[in-house]
Amino acid sequence: MDFSFFRPIFVSALDICLNYYYERSVDILIKIID
Repeated sequence: MDFSFFRPIFVSALDICLNYYYERSVDILIKIID
């Protein structure tokens, strides 16, 4: 397996997932506070 090829794809996918969950948790927190 050539990890130098898969690494950027994996990192960008992870970044997208983290951004998605971060935005979701912020929305949930705002709803709880309101």
